Amino acid sequence: MMAREKDQGSRAGRRDLVEKLGFTSAAELEQWVTQQRDAEQEQLTDAQRREQDLSARETAAAQREAAAAARERSAVRRSALAGRGAVGDNLEDAVALLRLADDADATALEEAVTDLQSRRPELFRVAAPGAGHVPPAPGGAPASAPPPRPGGSAPKPGEGGLAMARRRGLLPPSS
Repeated sequence: MMAREKDQGSRAGRRDLVEKLGFTSAAELEQWVTQQRDAEQEQLTDAQRREQDLSARETAAAQREAAAAARERSAVRRSALAGRGAVGDNLEDAVALLRLADDADATALEEAVTDLQSRRPELFRVAAPGAGHVPPAPGGAPASAPPPRPGGSAPKPGEGGLAMARRRGLLPPSS
């Protein structure tokens, strides 16, 4: 009952506004507003329209660039944290706790990650002795781990992302 009364009040308010503006119906008011907007658009010169379109495209491009820079910044930070052993939910927590300015360089990033690792070591996993060795599957079935690669150990988590960032010129080459 209250909803019905609310709807009736709303309709009465709209009707009063339409009548106050000198129109007989809401459709007539809507048509008049549409005609006014069309008249304004027709008054604009082609140059003004092109200028508006250009400014709209420039704004959209700037927004896309800012979003890309934010994604890139996030990827570099995640890579640095993952390189130190933060994974899964711990990586998400470490990203949230990382204190770093948006325009920070690679040195500042490493210092911030080191500081976070010293303040919150529980976010960074420590490799247990014998890690990488997969115990045999129960029942004598073959283990699902691939055989070890000859010629060295597995790369640290995040090294691939850091290498990619260096190739793209986002980080200085390591020495």
